[in-house]
Formats: sequence, structure tokens, C-alpha cells
Amino acid sequence: MWFGKKNVPLPTGVITTSEGLELEVVTSYKHLGVWLDGTLSFSQHISKLQAKVKFRLGFLNPSFTPAAKLTLIQMTILPMLDSGNVIYRSAGKGALEWLDVLYHSAIRFATNAPYRTHHCTLYSSVNWSSLYTRRKTHWLMLIYKTLLGLTPPEIPTAAIVLHIQQPFCQSHSVKGPQSTHIPGSLLFSVRCS
Repeated sequence: MWFGKKNVPLPTGVITTSEGLELEVVTSYKHLGVWLDGTLSFSQHISKLQAKVKFRLGFLNPSFTPAAKLTLIQMTILPMLDSGNVIYRSAGKGALEWLDVLYHSAIRFATNAPYRTHHCTLYSSVNWSSLYTRRKTHWLMLIYKTLLGLTPPEIPTAAIVLHIQQPFCQSHSVKGPQSTHIPGSLLFSVRCS
């Protein structure tokens, strides 16, 4: 698979691995449960996830109590929305809005709220955060775990955490600007000596 936004012609020759196997050029590839396409737009992954969530929501019986519906959604729908969200969080806003619509409809189903209920009211009624906040929280947790060396084994070691004996900047060598008339962008610059 070739990644990029330009229409670059594919190589005409056959690409072989070191074992002598021919590589097949594909337009999309599923890796660790996330569909990747050539432009890394994640639209195919989000559309497949949307179909899967709609299918699961259709199976939930409307005769359940609201507490049972909420538990079922937490156990079936939320894990599907959370899996891989660190990877596809950089998708376009339009693609991610479809997931917000599904999230809101799942909450409306659990709480029997009318269609026109504002999303903030929906979140507060079930005490959940928005999908954007969930994605950001998972991203920050991944960064924290990576810094501690507790990265899950399924994540490749693309980023190697360096253990530095001496810090780059010591507190006595950090110098800030002396004048208050410097533009705001320079007020936050730091120079290490």
C-alpha cells in the first residue's frame, strides 16, 4: 500500500520480499482492527465501524429498562468506539462527526430522550464525556504509558523512549527574555546554555 495524497503512479515492476514472495498492491488494509487506506483518511474504517454499531444498536431490545440499556451500550457499543480511537483520532472532522451521531443515538436509546435533545444534556444524563474527550484522554494515557515504558505489546516500537542521564536544560541555565516589550511569541521561548 502506498500512502500519500498525490496521485503518484504505482511502480510497474513486481515488488518482492527478501523471501522471494511477491507483494500485492491493495487500496485498503486492516491492521490491528483499523482499516487503513492510501490517503490515511480513515473514512473506510469509520464507515465500517458505523455499520457495525448500527447493527448492534438494532439488536438491543427497546423493552429493556433504561439501566439495562445503559449497561448493554457500555458493554457492546463503547468498546467498539474506543478501540483504535488513538489511531483514527486524526481523521477529518466530517468523518468523526458520524461517530458522534452514533454515540448520541446510543445515549438517546438508553435514556429514551427525544431526538432534539442537546448533546450536553445527553452527556450529563448518563455522566459520560464526549467522544472527542474520550479520544484525547486515551491519547494522553498512551503518551504517559509510553514514557513509563508500559506500552501495550501490540503497539510496534516505532518510537523509542530515550533514557537520558543528564537533562538537556538544568534549572539554573534556563534564561527568559528580560524585556516586557518583546512580542508574545518570544515571551515563551527558552534558551539553554
